[in-house]
Order: sequence, then C-alpha cells, then structure tokens
Amino acid sequence: MDQKPPISPLFLKLRACAFGIILLLSFTWMTLLCVVAYTRFSLSSQPEQTFIVVLLLINLLTVVLLPVMLLLRFRAWLDAVRMLSLLTCHIGIAVAYTIWVPNMPCSSSNGDETGVCELVNTYTLIGTWIIPVLLIVYCCCLALMVYRRKRRFAAEAFGSKQSTSSPSLVSDSQTSTTATAQSSVSQKPNLIITVPPPRSHLSHIPPSLAPSTPSIYSSRTSVYAGVADPEPKSAWSDNTRSSRLSKPAPNWAFAF
Repeated sequence: MDQKPPISPLFLKLRACAFGIILLLSFTWMTLLCVVAYTRFSLSSQPEQTFIVVLLLINLLTVVLLPVMLLLRFRAWLDAVRMLSLLTCHIGIAVAYTIWVPNMPCSSSNGDETGVCELVNTYTLIGTWIIPVLLIVYCCCLALMVYRRKRRFAAEAFGSKQSTSSPSLVSDSQTSTTATAQSSVSQKPNLIITVPPPRSHLSHIPPSLAPSTPSIYSSRTSVYAGVADPEPKSAWSDNTRSSRLSKPAPNWAFAF
C-alpha cells in the first residue's frame, strides 16, 4: 500500500513559530483588555462591556487551543478544521466590532474622557484584526503545504508505477526478441552435407601387395563410397602364380 510522504520538518518549525507569535500577541491582547475592563468597565456602555467580555473569551480560547494543537500529532485536515473554527470566531467579533464602533457613544462632559474613549475604541478595533490576519496567513500556508504534498505524492506514485512497469516491458521485449530469433532459426532449411573421407594412397596398391585382411580404414571408405571392396586374395595364391611364371620352358620346345 502506498504511503503519503512525511510532513516537511521546515513546515513544522514554521508552524510552531507562527503559533508562538499568535500566542504571545493573544496573551498581550488579553492583558490589555483586562486593564481596559478594570479601569473603564463602569464608564463603558452595555454594548462595549459585552464586546470586551467576548474578546476576552475568544483570546482565552486561542491561548488554550494553540498549545494543545502543538502537543497533538499534526493532521492537515484536523488542523484546518480547528483553525477555521478559531478564525470564524475572531473574524466574527472583529466584523461586529468594526460595524458597531462608529455608533459607539463617547459623550462626556470632560473632553479628556471623550478623547480617551475614542483612543481606546481605535486601539481595540486595530487589536481585533491582528490575530485574524495572522490566522488567515497560517491557513493559506497550510493550504499551500497540503497542495504541494498532494502533488508530491502523485509524482511519487507515478514514478513507482513506471519503475514497476519497466521490468515487465523489458522482459516482454526480450521474450519477443527470443521468439523472433527462434522462429527465424526454425524457418531455415536443415542442410546436412556429408563429406566422404579422403582416399588414401593404399587404394593404389596392387592386389598382390595388399594385406590379407582388409583394414578398418578401407572398410569405412567402402561404406561412405557405397561400393563393397573386392574379396582380398590370399598370399599363397599370389606366390604360386609368381612361381609358375618364373619356371623356364621345357627342352622339347627348342627341338624344332
């Protein structure tokens, strides 16, 4: 079974750094909200008090959730679900506060109090969008990592398929080459040429000087030539004939 490529260690380090920055900013923002709630809670209106409490709860959720995500095993789809849920909370409260700020009353008889109220509202509006922007950047990086990992997995799977199919292609080509060679060899006619052994000089010896027993070589030669050797003559018959021819003529032959 094919396994997906492992998560890049660089991405995990960047993820830990991003979570650390978000945690630090969220904790700092919680501290400032606590100071505002302590100093101006009685002077704030009911909607402003509600926004401060909701912002504190959402940042508290962020401070608790991010370390848990760092400790747990990374899973892309689960990490995306958690970050989208957290991002929805932050963007929702930021959009609501942005819509409500222009209508927020800062009426006071003291001019300094009015200036402080407007300054607090402006800083609160800026603070509500810092963490959502960081979360959006992280979600984009997460989506890019998942896309690149998917393409890498597809490329590795394609390469493994090619590597497994190439030996079969080579074996098929070798098999076809062998079959072609065998068919070409089988199509050639079987031509067998039988060459008779060379004639020896013994074939020119007169019958009188030939040995009494035929040699093995002469018998083999007769087999290849297809002609049987004549029956050998004995040495006694040859000597008798030669002795008859060597006797002189009788005396009565010279009487006339």
